[in-house]
Amino acid sequence: MDLVSMIFYATVCGVLAAFAPTIGRRSSRIVLGAVIGILAALAMPTIRSIF
Repeated sequence: MDLVSMIFYATVCGVLAAFAPTIGRRSSRIVLGAVIGILAALAMPTIRSIF
């Protein structure tokens, strides 16, 4: 996996999660969003190979 893609997805998902109002503190939302972004970036090559 490309490191730039992983950082990009982590950043975008972290910023979007920061504005989600129902998960708790803002720092928790940013971390959760970053983890989801990293997982999405790691899953992307597999998803691309399927389609």
